[in-house]
Amino acid sequence: MSLQPLILSLIDPRGRCNRKGLFVAAAIMLGAEIILGLGLWASERTLDDPLVVAIKAALIYLAFSAAIQRLHDLGRSAWAMLWASLAMLGWSLALAFAVVLQMPPDAMEPGKLGFAIVFGGIALPMLAMLLWLHFAPGEAKPNKYGPIPEGLGFARATPSDIEPVAPRATSAA
Repeated sequence: MSLQPLILSLIDPRGRCNRKGLFVAAAIMLGAEIILGLGLWASERTLDDPLVVAIKAALIYLAFSAAIQRLHDLGRSAWAMLWASLAMLGWSLALAFAVVLQMPPDAMEPGKLGFAIVFGGIALPMLAMLLWLHFAPGEAKPNKYGPIPEGLGFARATPSDIEPVAPRATSAA
């Protein structure tokens, strides 16, 4: 796979990305983060600089794109990411609320027990989901999102891969 299809695969969330492809995407984004950090340090820019915000937004988009393609490789829709995010938001709010009700007000300050409970309670499920996304084997057959990824780990769906949707039967009035 040459550089141009790789860049297209990183930008476009359609298609599939296996474990190797996710590793490639993560390595590219980590390299970009390191270069951005060194550039910030050398130019004395701050994190709220418009250029830095635009670059970070682009990297976040690429991360979402790679995660969506990885979900496709697992046979799941990108909607799974939304539902998991909403579940994590609900869990985070419930956990923080429970800790606030059970502990003194200053327990939520960084370094205190309440903060550690909430931070760990939020971070551990997210880490588990991240590990699952990185290590779960993808579907070993072509699916509705594309063929089995090869090469650098990306596969694009072609029109012949997409199952046609049968037209709905309409009833006569």
